[in-house]
Amino acid sequence: MFRYCSRSSERDLGGQMFRAYRRYADFAGRSNRAEYWLFALSVVLFTLLAGFVVGLAGSIVGDADGLVFFSGLGLWLLAILVPSFAVNVRRLHDIDMSGWWILIALAPGVGALALLVMHLLPGTDGSNRFGPPPTPRTPDLAPAA
Repeated sequence: MFRYCSRSSERDLGGQMFRAYRRYADFAGRSNRAEYWLFALSVVLFTLLAGFVVGLAGSIVGDADGLVFFSGLGLWLLAILVPSFAVNVRRLHDIDMSGWWILIALAPGVGALALLVMHLLPGTDGSNRFGPPPTPRTPDLAPAA
């Protein structure tokens, strides 16, 4: 498995993916692009997995109207609501913007696109008003020794 050059468990790809879950309701500080996008990937993968498992369970118990499927998936989406907002706010902090900019996603049409562009921007170098830069800044991938 490829790891960042540091031996820290938070600096390997798996550690980065689950760091947002460990910082469940932490709206302070900053999150780099790797943390944000690996969190987004984990949400997509776990949602697909949860949908498959809950759909399979629903078919086993004979859930014709999808109540088990939508209830299970709804619980999962409810569980990731707070960490999703938190990592979005921290990502905005990394580009030195207030977390309130997350509300731009509510603007019809271009709001979600504007938020996407903000998440693609590199973070500010050095400390900003939201704290020191998150580590690692850039993924220097090298085979683990």
